[in-house]
Amino acid sequence: MLDIFRRKAQSKIIQGTVLIIAIVFIFWGVGGKTRTGSNEIALVNDETIPYQEYRRTLEQLTSTYRDQLGGSLSEEMIKTLNLKEQAVEQLVQTVLLRQGAAEIGLLTSKLEIKQTIEQMAAFQNNGSFDMDQYKAALATSRMTPPTFEASLRSDLIAKQVVAAIGRIAKVSPAAARDRFRYENSESNLEYVRFAADDFKEKARGTEEELTAYYEKNKENYKTEPQIKINYLTFLVQDDEADVQIADDEVTAFYQQNMDRYSVPEQRAVRNILIKVEPDAAAQVVDTKRRLAEEVLAKVTAGQDFAELAKQYSEGPAAAQGGGLGTFSRGRLMKPLDDALFALTAGAVSDLIKTNFGFHILKVEKILPGQTRPLEEVHKEIVASLKQNKAGNQTVARANKAYEEIILAGSLAKYGETAKVEVAKTDFFQKNSPPATGNSPAILKNQAFLDAAFALKKGELSSLVKLDQGYAIIFAEDSKTPETQALSVVKDKVAADYAGERMGTLAREAAEALLAAGKAAPQHEAWVMEIKKTGKTLAETGFISRTNPGTTATQTLPAPLLEKGLRLSPANPYPETIEVKDTTFYVYRLKEKKEPTDDAFEEQRANIEKQLLEGEKMTLLAGWLKNMKSNAKIVINDKLL
Repeated sequence: MLDIFRRKAQSKIIQGTVLIIAIVFIFWGVGGKTRTGSNEIALVNDETIPYQEYRRTLEQLTSTYRDQLGGSLSEEMIKTLNLKEQAVEQLVQTVLLRQGAAEIGLLTSKLEIKQTIEQMAAFQNNGSFDMDQYKAALATSRMTPPTFEASLRSDLIAKQVVAAIGRIAKVSPAAARDRFRYENSESNLEYVRFAADDFKEKARGTEEELTAYYEKNKENYKTEPQIKINYLTFLVQDDEADVQIADDEVTAFYQQNMDRYSVPEQRAVRNILIKVEPDAAAQVVDTKRRLAEEVLAKVTAGQDFAELAKQYSEGPAAAQGGGLGTFSRGRLMKPLDDALFALTAGAVSDLIKTNFGFHILKVEKILPGQTRPLEEVHKEIVASLKQNKAGNQTVARANKAYEEIILAGSLAKYGETAKVEVAKTDFFQKNSPPATGNSPAILKNQAFLDAAFALKKGELSSLVKLDQGYAIIFAEDSKTPETQALSVVKDKVAADYAGERMGTLAREAAEALLAAGKAAPQHEAWVMEIKKTGKTLAETGFISRTNPGTTATQTLPAPLLEKGLRLSPANPYPETIEVKDTTFYVYRLKEKKEPTDDAFEEQRANIEKQLLEGEKMTLLAGWLKNMKSNAKIVINDKLL
């Protein structure tokens, strides 16, 4: 669903928050993973989810994560983030939401969908709906009218479900007041730092202490495993010289893979970002929104976008007038992507809300998509075909050699018979392979090293796949790790002992000060105890959950600030000290200020609205959980 189209809709039906994607809904494994239709990713009760819809959802998720993580996503990262499972979860949840809505009598008519689309500014020309513009806008976003309208139907039904559940949700005045007090109570904390480095002189070990430490930690002072190997390499580059590629092969490959050489439409874009933290309080969000609206009004009035970006934007390209460069479809996170590709050249977007804050985009220019001609990519195709053909020859050559090594009885005998030079090394450690001799680059290859150090003395590896080709390795000899004598590793033992001892002394000093403060809770007594340590007492100044304080304060351990805000005049000391890296913190509450009733009344409406949305979320999650427990969900895991 194109977010920009929804944002531009003036209908009350579309406006508001659609909560289904925000709800954490883990169904994985329910109903089992069995085969559905060959082109269906899942079956929810009697409704199928097409594979194409899964692929589109996965692409959108991947694009969002790629933008948030600032780069491309490898298959390993996609697996780690469970993006494939997330995509299926979203789709199944949407189907359950629609099915549940039908059960309670919530339906959306074709007329309602038609009227909603006609009211969307993105599809209007001179204030009226334009069918050609509608189709063109969808085509730009790689959607068809049926898929767009199906997505819109899901959004409208979701809105109806949220509205129906919202009529049940209630927020009491007491709950609103408690939330406001929680977010806006201010605390001034006093704290003392004990850094491990402060105890360097006291942490030097005696001969007896170092010997005892060594005996206790002997496992840390063993030598690294070493191996001595003989090996053969079979490199693709050695076979490429014998490979010839005919012009008709190049032409055929080009015609069969033209999508590889298609350059998609790209858009040069500028961005103004007004940052909002994801966990910002409602009043902070409102303040930021008003600022963003003011900047948008200046843009709309004709002020220079680049100059406004330099003045107001908090994005990384602010100094460059907000210029982000050029992007093809799917390279930005979805809300920005949809907005960008719904605009014409020179046009400016409405406000766009993302996890980073409020954005305003301007399309500087549009670069049409094109297909690179065969003449331009000819050499590239030849190189690719050569590498593929040579790779097949390299595999065959390596397999043939391996069989002959087995028949010969050893790698050395094969080398003599085949008149092939077998490369050899002396003993080396995995983390420091030989930098000279035969194939030093191969010896640094991680797959090669992993295979070599997995061998025992006298063992022959299987074919080892490398980036450059293949290898066969024989372990001529090996040395197992041995504990080094104290005299050999004494400097390292002393450094390890001192590092550990400094941390222990810093912790003990911090814990002693905290205990002294609790024993004599009066402020004067606390100050006197600090003077005995020779440390300086610092203050955070008044902070709250909506005002984290100065930059210096924000470098303190997060648990210190969070737990410090929970302290009260009756209990000014925490249970334990806090640690960040090798620094130990002791702290106490000095002063506390509660927000006034007048301040609460000013923010009451926003607080109640925020709590009401949370209550709706809880009710909706419960409703969906019930739907899940009664659903039959089958996942086609063979397509994942």
